[in-house]
Amino acid sequence: LHTNIYSQGEGLKEKTYNLWYDPSEEYHLYSVVWNLERIVFMVDDKPIRVHNNHEKDLNLPYPTKQPMRVYASIWNGDDWATKGGSVKINWQYAPYVAHYRNLNITEYEQGEDHPLTQEDKDYIEMVEEEHMIYNYCDAYEKEIVPECDVPIY
Repeated sequence: LHTNIYSQGEGLKEKTYNLWYDPSEEYHLYSVVWNLERIVFMVDDKPIRVHNNHEKDLNLPYPTKQPMRVYASIWNGDDWATKGGSVKINWQYAPYVAHYRNLNITEYEQGEDHPLTQEDKDYIEMVEEEHMIYNYCDAYEKEIVPECDVPIY
């Protein structure tokens, strides 16, 4: 599962995870909770990634000045997204197909937060330790990604 955040033309916020389940066996619920405070990526109602708004404290772009877009797809990123391009797509399993159902979009009122419980924080930590295979914070100098030096919670 590859996640990224773009704001005002800037990306470099990728995090990638080995899935801890076979996504072809059954449907899973993928959610993005996006408000003025943070973006939370979730799988089956469990948070796996938090990206906080650092517009004011670090002067970093955050998607507050443009319409929201969420992309979900299957695409060939094996030249860069799979452990730096070291793992190639096995085309003998093609065609690769994705099915989506029950797309829901819920508007959040300004000021409405999505608080994280200690259980949520522990789950995110477990996913990062056991399933994360790429973290942009480890790939760039801290001057380029200053938010990586700020505690998430």
